[in-house]
Amino acid sequence: MDAGLLKAACSADRPLLGVHLSLRAPEVIEHCGLLGFRWVFLDAEHQPISPENCYPLVAAAQLHGMPCIVRVPRLDTHMIEQFLNAGVLGIALPQVNSAAMARGLVSAVKFAPEGTRGASCRSRAANYGLLESPAEYYQRANRSIVTVALVESREGVDALDELVTIPGIDYFAIGANDLGLSMGIRTGVADPRVSEATTTACQRINQARKPQLAVASTIEQARVAEENGARLIAISDAALLKISATEFLANLA
Repeated sequence: MDAGLLKAACSADRPLLGVHLSLRAPEVIEHCGLLGFRWVFLDAEHQPISPENCYPLVAAAQLHGMPCIVRVPRLDTHMIEQFLNAGVLGIALPQVNSAAMARGLVSAVKFAPEGTRGASCRSRAANYGLLESPAEYYQRANRSIVTVALVESREGVDALDELVTIPGIDYFAIGANDLGLSMGIRTGVADPRVSEATTTACQRINQARKPQLAVASTIEQARVAEENGARLIAISDAALLKISATEFLANLA
């Protein structure tokens, strides 16, 4: 697996396409890898994924050269360290509403001197200390692991101009549904006000020359995300199943 794949996608001409895992099974990841998807988005905020049970998911992804990004439920340095030690190569933090939260994410992910992540030179991510020195691993990890700031509220959007200046944040993502809820709107991007707010936020991120991550439920959403500046795009495995099943049933049932 190319440990620098997620970093390289920042400046690529076309987005790197991945799968957002809804069906928590290594076999689903294996299927997606064989189909040609390039990375995996694990959602530990909304799914029962923990540092303990993510190991087989990460191993299945790595077998097919697919780096994993995990969305953690909160800024918990111990939890983040455990996910990283399991071998994930990216941490996405929800509800990043301030520069302090963005800096906290970077600090939790990076080894010194860039951050405060605890030494872990014999973890699974470090190949159990068998293939490289601790110094080599720390350097490799700091170079290859990515951070994603999820902006999901009016407060976060208001802080965007400062957030995009924080060193060490690799990607930004706009959580349209949560943004809509913070605006008192429950219909997400289907509401023109939410769609407009999302587009405006994406434009501000683009103006700062920062790449974005996006999760799509349809091909159309993925195309819009690419137009808005996303360089990492994941589609839900459940959405893929729905798209294929709907087409199959409509034509043959």
